[in-house]
Amino acid sequence: MTVNTDYHGGVNHVGANGYDNNLDRMAGQGDSIMSDGISVLYQFMTLFTDLAQGKYDQMKAKADRARNSQQVANQIDAIIAKFKKAGDKGDLPPEVLKYLRDHNINITVQDDGKNATSDIDQYLKSIGHPDGKGLDKGELDVIKGALETDSGRSSDFVTQAQLQIQKTMQSYNVCVSLINSMQTLLAEMNKSIAQNIR
Repeated sequence: MTVNTDYHGGVNHVGANGYDNNLDRMAGQGDSIMSDGISVLYQFMTLFTDLAQGKYDQMKAKADRARNSQQVANQIDAIIAKFKKAGDKGDLPPEVLKYLRDHNINITVQDDGKNATSDIDQYLKSIGHPDGKGLDKGELDVIKGALETDSGRSSDFVTQAQLQIQKTMQSYNVCVSLINSMQTLLAEMNKSIAQNIR
């Protein structure tokens, strides 16, 4: 609608018919504030659902990793438990070696007061046992510690993911609450209109 002011301070509503026609057209389309608002909130709910599902999948993978790494660490602990004297040695089982390689678990040791990190094959070569056989208690403890560290990190991820899911669900619940409020308001409006028509 175009509004002009005449010389006497009056207002001429130029194009008023077009504005009225637009109002009629918009009214015929229904209440866009309510319908669009509810539609957007449902889209947010879908987004939060997808985010939560993705985080659940990550949590499951990390929980499995934490459990598996701890179980492999327990296998090494069982080998150490069989030692009778300080000089006893043990072999890394093939499945333990495979797990360390497949999951790229790094071994960290002290080298001249600094932490040196390498993969399992580099570590075994550095201590003169590339085949993983004939390891003493200290060497096995280092590998066990790497597995326990990996398990702990995976567990920490699960804990953090739980907090993130909690925040996501709070946002999801806000959307649900808003939708319920808007639907209640819309129902009350429709009821009021119906009563006035009578």
